[in-house]
Amino acid sequence: MVSFLEFMGLSAIAAAALSVIAHLFKQPAILGFIVLGFFASVYLGNSVPHSLIEDTSLFGISLLLFLIGTELNLEKVRKVGKESLMLGISQVIFTTIAGFFIAHALGFSALSSFLMALAMSFCSTVVIVKLLSDKHDLESLYGRLALGMLLVQDVIAVSILIFMGASNFYMFASAILVFAALFIAGYFFSPHLFNTFKQDSEALFFLSLAWIFIFIFTAKAFGLGVEIPAILAGMSLAATPQVLEISRRLKPLKDLFLVFFFISLGSSISFSSQVVVPAIALSLFILIANPLIAFFILNVMGYHNRVAFETGLMTAQISEFSLVMMLTASRLEYVGTREVATLGLVGMITFFISTYFISYNSQIYERFKKILQKIAIRKKNNHDIQGEGACEDHIILVGFHRIGYILAQELKGENLLVVEFNPELASVLKEERFHFIVGDIIDADMLDRVHISGAKLIISTIPHEEENAFLIAQAKSYHVPVIATAMSAEDALQLYRMGADYVIVPHFLGGEYSAALIKKTLRDLDFSVRKERHILEIQEKLKKGHF
Repeated sequence: MVSFLEFMGLSAIAAAALSVIAHLFKQPAILGFIVLGFFASVYLGNSVPHSLIEDTSLFGISLLLFLIGTELNLEKVRKVGKESLMLGISQVIFTTIAGFFIAHALGFSALSSFLMALAMSFCSTVVIVKLLSDKHDLESLYGRLALGMLLVQDVIAVSILIFMGASNFYMFASAILVFAALFIAGYFFSPHLFNTFKQDSEALFFLSLAWIFIFIFTAKAFGLGVEIPAILAGMSLAATPQVLEISRRLKPLKDLFLVFFFISLGSSISFSSQVVVPAIALSLFILIANPLIAFFILNVMGYHNRVAFETGLMTAQISEFSLVMMLTASRLEYVGTREVATLGLVGMITFFISTYFISYNSQIYERFKKILQKIAIRKKNNHDIQGEGACEDHIILVGFHRIGYILAQELKGENLLVVEFNPELASVLKEERFHFIVGDIIDADMLDRVHISGAKLIISTIPHEEENAFLIAQAKSYHVPVIATAMSAEDALQLYRMGADYVIVPHFLGGEYSAALIKKTLRDLDFSVRKERHILEIQEKLKKGHF
């Protein structure tokens, strides 16, 4: 029999090794942890007490759900755009309906099929955020849509987990009343409590753990699982100023104990035909149908094929929530081990393949662009040029978000044509009487429509190498100067090598502007006038969606 210390040590060593391997293959660590769980169950067998694995995995789930809860700030949820809200809800509905019929056709019961389909409708926040961050695409249009969709899905998943705990209605209702009282107390009083210990990191760490266990022990008294209390405990601290420090302190502990959750999950995975065949079929559904569902939803909403497709590729994997949901359903005896094993294998397959989908989304889009144009519901993605202006001796400004908005305001007296990807911004462009067109600058007919050969300058505020490389090459063939944008020094040098006449590096310019501003105020250090003006500017930009 393996002792607790040996179990912890072996798990940590194996997790470290698989994390390194996952990193080398540019895979999320979560995939390595599932693989670890499977091999741990094979080689350790019955040498580890089942109660030990169950208790440690439940603690890992508790920490995971607690930290997800801290992200569900009510203010953040309120600010989700209607497009992300519609995408998140529609994705869950259509994926659940289609997934139900596929799972049922594969021989699963109606209840199992429904729960599996519902679990598969959620996408992995861990995988998507990491890959978007690695690609520097968190602030891209498709990145913002994907993050908004994930937040909506998290809220839906949390609601479902809470509902699943309602096996005994009266007990559940009583518990919810107690949790509501704790939640309200935490939401309004925890900021003061945690602020008292903001300089004491150890006290902050143990206060956070104590807060989780207060909710969990309350749930135990009512016969409930850890899912509901862990989420509510996190949500009650979401408004606390120290929430980022709390997350930073608890994340390493969460990662360690989450390994045991995946060991518990891996122990249920088998490679029998009853598991492998439906897992492959369901994985193909997630990898192919799920992105197409998102593509059609966004296409109907007016988004360009490229944005719709790249956002759709974000949905080509299931979520860590999916796995938690299936294990919770198994514990409540709604599903059996076959369903849990099947979804665990679906997780392994989709985590692995979707990583490459997201990493090479632009190349995949170019490969399938013609097919997407044929199957798109809205065939016309590029709108007509609107506003007053002439497409001759003009300045073409590509991108109206953030930097583009400021440049457009400064160049308003010039013969300016704005090319914007996001249909949401068309109303702002029209309201401010800009000469503009909504569409993708690298579409075959777009350069002709904006008359690039007659332009005197092209300014690209899009920090993507593919678009900038295309624009530079096209502009140089007509001897039109190009100003591009890069987010790093390395990217800036690469754009200069491609032939850019100037490259905007936002944080460099921000530093230069800040230095000039500070030098002007060194004599009296009076920022009051600039402060008031800056506040008004920020508020105005927020109203128009430019932050």
